[in-house]
Amino acid sequence: MIGLALLWISALLLGLSSFFRPPLPIDETRYLSVAWDMWARHQFVVPILNGHIYAHKPPLLFWLVHLSWLLFGPNAITPRLVVLSFGLATAHLTVRMAGDLFPEYKGNVWKAGLFLLALPVWALWMSLFLFDIPLSFFVALAGMGMLWLVKGSPWRGIVVLTLAVAGGLLTKGPVFYVHALAIALAVLFSGVGSRPVVRWLAPAALGVFLGSAVVGLWLILVVKTVGMGYVREVFFQQTLGRVSHSFAHARPIWWYLWTIPVLGFPWLLGIRIEVVKRLWETSPGLRFVGYWAGYTLLLFSLISGKQIYYLLPALVPLAIGVFLLEENGGIDVERVKRIVGTVFAVAFVGVLLVKVFSGYGRYFPWWLSVFIGFLVIFFWRKKANLILLSLAIVLTVSAVNAGPVYRLSKAWDLSEAGRLLRIFQEEGRPVAVFPEKYAGQFGFAGRLEGDLAEIPSPRHLWAWVWNHPDGVVVLVLKRPLPLQRLPLWQAEVRGRWVGLFFAKSLLGSFRFARGLREDL
Repeated sequence: MIGLALLWISALLLGLSSFFRPPLPIDETRYLSVAWDMWARHQFVVPILNGHIYAHKPPLLFWLVHLSWLLFGPNAITPRLVVLSFGLATAHLTVRMAGDLFPEYKGNVWKAGLFLLALPVWALWMSLFLFDIPLSFFVALAGMGMLWLVKGSPWRGIVVLTLAVAGGLLTKGPVFYVHALAIALAVLFSGVGSRPVVRWLAPAALGVFLGSAVVGLWLILVVKTVGMGYVREVFFQQTLGRVSHSFAHARPIWWYLWTIPVLGFPWLLGIRIEVVKRLWETSPGLRFVGYWAGYTLLLFSLISGKQIYYLLPALVPLAIGVFLLEENGGIDVERVKRIVGTVFAVAFVGVLLVKVFSGYGRYFPWWLSVFIGFLVIFFWRKKANLILLSLAIVLTVSAVNAGPVYRLSKAWDLSEAGRLLRIFQEEGRPVAVFPEKYAGQFGFAGRLEGDLAEIPSPRHLWAWVWNHPDGVVVLVLKRPLPLQRLPLWQAEVRGRWVGLFFAKSLLGSFRFARGLREDL
């Protein structure tokens, strides 16, 4: 009971520390705007952004947001609650799998969930409205289904695997198959379970087929509603474009190697290799989670597009493996304590330096440095264990969410700009955004029901301003331009200058036209 209470407390700390901040540009604001556009247009078949089909993501997470809005109305809090719920459910699945793999430690398996929540990258992503934590849940569900298949529960395994495949594909598309392949290879080579390959391979294929068929039913509806363009984009161009010669985040094959200590911090840095070697020979469960994480790393290394959070689902088997090692003395607690204490000490000095000498000091409250300093003294003087270290990491991530992340999100808050744009649209004024690559920053912020004209070039912007002198222009540029009139609203958002102008105020400004050419 105490262990489960610690899990709930940790999850609530991570959630409460982030619920009441504004959405962070650009990703959170974009995904909220997609959900809002679907909601406002009553179009729930495919995602929409600024009047166009948004083919970068499937719709499941947006549908779940809509369910929360049915109960509480459109807001920015419940979408993060949806993601937090997926994170806690994934921790629960981690505990269940640890219990199935290592029944001799049944009373302590709650630690596996806590070790997952204490991974800083996981803890941070649980507080963000992004797709990677929900995807991790369905990947973990697939892992659970495969374990049931190989341990003699075929029908239950098929049902769970069907739900996992359908949910994973509807959350982030065919990339789910890569994670499923890593799990299948882990089952094949680890020797986990009592059933031979010929006994579980057909049920596994049936579960994958049924889950894919569920998505196929949705795709039939998509084709009837909007045609084949969306299907080609989200399931072929978006996926294949990242696999080979990626159009985004293309990196060399070895790139993920440097992310391993970051993703596994701090547990991986305290592993005793000799204990791993001993348990590897005798524990199919350890081999299963090791192969699962290893094959995930290998398969994603072969894919051209790479981001650190693509490997987030692999933290589930990592946490299970850390649990087994901790139970068998395979984690050097003192080494982990020294590493975490050193990181806290460096962070303490860094926060002080930023607070005193940097212009970004306003984002770092004094209480954060006091809190981190207390942790440094606490671990310097007190003998620590992995439970205390886990809670300290969760508290630290929560403090960062409540401090710098909260203040940064307030500085980047676009709700005032969105409110003004909504007023202008209600007045019947046309609104344009330049440059053309509009990321949906203002749609949800202003609950906009009209589209923003996307302007591709300075020449087209000049023509639009000339033809719509009563309109409003949103400029998103590298720096403020030498303009003759002040903007209606302006702010620096993620290194970009954002300004709102009446179109007629830009007419006749030769400096404005010259500045646009120099800025692009």
